Amino acid sequence: MTPERTENSSLRRTLPGAQESSRLTEGLCQSVVIMMGLFVFLNPFPHTTAIKEISYYSSLFIVLFLAVFMKRDFALTTPFTLPFLLFLFWAVMGIFFTLDRPNTIHDIYSHYIKYLFLYYILFNFYQSGKKFLLLVWIVIISVSLFSIGGLIYFYGIQNHPVSDRFGFIEMSINYLCLPTISALLLSLHLYKYQAHWIPKAILVLAAASTLAATLLTQTRGALIAVIISVVLLFIDKKKIIVTLLVGLVIIIMIIPNYTERLSSKYSFVNERIAMNRLTCEIIKDYPITGIGFGMMIYANPEFLNSYNARLPEEYQSRRYGSDIPVPSPHNIFLDVTVRTGIVGLAAFLFIVGTFVQVAWKLTRRGQTPIARDWGRCLFASFCAIIIQALFMDITFGPQAVVFYTTIAMLSILWQLNRAPEGTSVGK
Repeated sequence: MTPERTENSSLRRTLPGAQESSRLTEGLCQSVVIMMGLFVFLNPFPHTTAIKEISYYSSLFIVLFLAVFMKRDFALTTPFTLPFLLFLFWAVMGIFFTLDRPNTIHDIYSHYIKYLFLYYILFNFYQSGKKFLLLVWIVIISVSLFSIGGLIYFYGIQNHPVSDRFGFIEMSINYLCLPTISALLLSLHLYKYQAHWIPKAILVLAAASTLAATLLTQTRGALIAVIISVVLLFIDKKKIIVTLLVGLVIIIMIIPNYTERLSSKYSFVNERIAMNRLTCEIIKDYPITGIGFGMMIYANPEFLNSYNARLPEEYQSRRYGSDIPVPSPHNIFLDVTVRTGIVGLAAFLFIVGTFVQVAWKLTRRGQTPIARDWGRCLFASFCAIIIQALFMDITFGPQAVVFYTTIAMLSILWQLNRAPEGTSVGK
């Protein structure tokens, strides 16, 4: 750049109008950080839909305003851009083959595009070491408060016995453990970076409350996820692994009915086999395109019964206390395949594989020890999500927010690793 252009550029930056525009842009950016942080914070809490929607769409409106009128540039290129676009492309193509076109169009936005906006907003507005840490703390504090409040309400106010599985209508037992395990792992990892006793005490309380909430659901998939993710998180610290696993065994033995739920009777002979058989029967008829991204057709009793009748009676799916089949695959890979076919499954596996590849590279070849350390933490967290997703759906609701927030965190870390001076996210 010539001296004249540099001088002119500096002059423009010092003009009153330019300064006011800069302050406005900065203020709007800070408001997006606050409102999107509020959205993530309220994610696990029931009866907060209105506030979450206001926070989300206000943030999206400001982002669009900044892009159009303030000419602010946003980074759209990440390792996940291509797999996200490929999955979106195939989901849109499915509109031409879907069994329920209006619902498919609705769900492509509500259960996919909406979360892509969440991902890119988090990636662009939390792209610094301090803001990355802020996002981590938001997740930890949010889920730990939810866990503490939920446990008090469920076992204290509602007076359920400890043998009852912890959960609510608004937050199903199956879905509750996705945010609690993510917050548990973040708490355990962040603890070692704290020097003062106050944040250490907060993180110990957060880890204890989220672990208690997780185990009291008595969910087998969550238990498997906790064990494997803790081993991955502390893979180089065998004493910590042994201590935590011994503690888990003791807690499980104390909780009434937990050991019975781990027996072969419950683990290998249960309704999930019937649900999976039913889903596979549908996939046989729609192997390439699936039934469409919208899942209302899957919840149609007549549609499900027509396929359920094909199965041997002992393998026919039934909702508890009803003759209607369970209206959900309860497995992310079967869910994606029945919606979008084998091609859609391949695109989704591209997203999963990209996360594993990026996390592995950061863990093994990150430019700073902290980047490598956080890469392993997020890898462990993602593994916990995928393990639980083998027994549940994660394409909507609070569990989808956890899924895409975790991907956004890894993307932020990937970006910070490209400028090593910005990776001091542990301090």
